[in-house]
Amino acid sequence: AILCGVAFISAIIVSIMDINGVKQLGDHQALQTESKKFKLSDIKQFTLTYWLLVMAVMFYYVSLLPFMADASLFVHQKYGYSPRMSSIIVGVVYDLSIVLVPIIGMIIDRIGKRGIMMLVCSFMMIPVYAVLAFTHIHPVIVTAWLGITYSVASAVIWPSIPIVVKQSMLGTAMGVNNSIQMLGVGGANLVVGEILGKNNSLTEEERLVRWKYMMIFLMGTSIACFTAAVFANISDAKRGGILNQSRKQMLQSKYLETEKIISVEHSEKDNNVSDENRPLLGTVQKIN
Repeated sequence: AILCGVAFISAIIVSIMDINGVKQLGDHQALQTESKKFKLSDIKQFTLTYWLLVMAVMFYYVSLLPFMADASLFVHQKYGYSPRMSSIIVGVVYDLSIVLVPIIGMIIDRIGKRGIMMLVCSFMMIPVYAVLAFTHIHPVIVTAWLGITYSVASAVIWPSIPIVVKQSMLGTAMGVNNSIQMLGVGGANLVVGEILGKNNSLTEEERLVRWKYMMIFLMGTSIACFTAAVFANISDAKRGGILNQSRKQMLQSKYLETEKIISVEHSEKDNNVSDENRPLLGTVQKIN
């Protein structure tokens, strides 16, 4: 309850900061103009790049979250560590991300290349599950590796979505993305549950075989994530390569877009004024 209260207060503060920030950036008028025009049917305007990003996000979390849910038990049963030590080893994923995500985020903001980094982190996910399935490398090495990929993904995948959709459609875009992600994760959990079965009733050898099948499944979803990221980069390149732009390039593009929107709005207002001044019955003919 305390955490929910903190989250609620934080959301209010962020909303106020966002409103003030938009006004200071001069985007308030442009955003209002876009919002007035938005209709739910405009969801069909989402680009192919957006939908490929949604698929990449879904497959990434399908690869990560089911594993994290069972990782402590996996480490305990395969490597023989105590439940407490197994939890500590698995926690390395999040411990590393606490430190790395802000640093990687600042670097990505400067250099851009979100699309390329998305390819890198999704590709790096694939060997993680191959190593867990077929080798006995110390698990902390693998969880540290996974923590690095998670840090990169957190800094590039979700922040890429606001780049490829209009501001007025951002809430819808993020909602659709989250719904599809949860649908994928829910389905993956069912598959993993079927693979593992009733773990307590199995022999040690049977458990290890089930864990291996689970890792192979997650390796397959990682490959699907990488494939979606490849096609997202191809689609984005055909539309100007905005995903791989640096912060400076994005600000320049945003400035030009805002100026264009404001110019269109002023033009529409001028036309309305002209229409109001026009005689109702057409041009008045001078009578000689």
